[in-house]
Amino acid sequence: MPTRHQPTLGILLILAAGLLLASQDALSKSLTAVYPLLLVVWLRYLSQSVLMLALFAPRMGLNLLRTQRPWLQFVRGLSLVAITLLFYSALRFIPLGEATAVIFLAPLVVIVLSATWLKEHISRGLWLSVGVGLLGVLLIVRPGFVIGRMTAGMDPAPLSSTPAQVAAATARKCAAMPCGIGLL
Repeated sequence: MPTRHQPTLGILLILAAGLLLASQDALSKSLTAVYPLLLVVWLRYLSQSVLMLALFAPRMGLNLLRTQRPWLQFVRGLSLVAITLLFYSALRFIPLGEATAVIFLAPLVVIVLSATWLKEHISRGLWLSVGVGLLGVLLIVRPGFVIGRMTAGMDPAPLSSTPAQVAAATARKCAAMPCGIGLL
C-alpha cells in the first residue's frame, strides 16, 4: 500500500489514538468498580471482535481467519488478554495516571525482546534513551509506591507492561514474515 509523507495527519491520528486509549482506560476503571473484571474484559474483546468482523469480513471473507503462523498469533492474543486483565486489575489498586506511567516501562522490555528474540542490533543511543525513559517513569511513579500501596494480594501494575512487550514483539515478528492478518 503506497503511502505519502503526511506528518500532520500522522500526528493527528496518534493524538486521536491516545485520546481513545485514555478514554478506554478511564471507562474501564469506572466499569471494573461496578462490574466483575472478567465481564468488563469479555465485553471489551467481544465488541472489538464484532467491530473488526463488520469492517473486514465483507472484504476478506475467510482469509480473515487464515494465518501462516498460528502459534505467533495465539501468543499475541494471549498476551493482549493478559495485558487487559492485569492492567484493569491494577486500576482497582492505583490511580489511572500511575498505572499508565508503569506501562511506560514497555520500551525497556521491547528493546530486550528485540535484541534477544528478534536478533536486532540495539544502538547505545537507544539503550540510553530507554534508560532515561525508565528514570522518567520512576520520577512519576515515585520509587516505593507499589510497596506502600500493596493490599493483601499482589499488585498487578508492575506486571501489566510485560505482556504488552510480548504482544509487540510477536506483532513485529509477524510483520517480518507473511503471517496474514488472522484473528487468532
